[in-house]
Amino acid sequence: ERIERLANAPHAENLLTDGDRQKITEALESYQQLRAIYELEKTQNPNPRLIADLILSEEEEEEAAIAAVAAAGPAILSELIELLKSEPLTDPLFPGYGEGPSLAARALGMIGDARATIPLFEAVDEEATDEEATSALVKLDARDFLLKIIQATPATSDTERAASILASFPPDEETARICREQIERLDVKTNPTLVIYLTKIGRAP
Repeated sequence: ERIERLANAPHAENLLTDGDRQKITEALESYQQLRAIYELEKTQNPNPRLIADLILSEEEEEEAAIAAVAAAGPAILSELIELLKSEPLTDPLFPGYGEGPSLAARALGMIGDARATIPLFEAVDEEATDEEATSALVKLDARDFLLKIIQATPATSDTERAASILASFPPDEETARICREQIERLDVKTNPTLVIYLTKIGRAP
């Protein structure tokens, strides 16, 4: 009812800023692009339709859509990574209510292809995909990749991100030993958050 009142209000069009109008236009174009995929005849490449199904899946359909995409295996990797990196699709105004990239992260974790490691690592820094990308990296067993980042000097924001992800891995004595050694570095001691992560990992049995 409130939407109808606003739509019928005098000068209702003035309620939107130019930025709002542009975003709405782009969101409508995204919906039209997905519709065009469904209007095409099925070809030998089912990937676009699988990705569209994943983006548009409702909550009760998500698991089935993720499983269908994951069943395509490495052949759909590039499309999933593109979806994972899509900033517009983290906006609830766009198709998928902002869940598309996080669903892509979950599918990448199920496929288990190491080529998704770096895109997933970068996605951990994004609020919309942080949790799902971390879980996917655990499934990919990206421990060695993360340890290389932690041991690199000087310590950077990537070092802190790698430590935060490793803290979600099952305990491992070798990982714990390496993390304990890094705490003694001068460039690490100046980063209290990094020290906390490394200390937590270093307590592993």
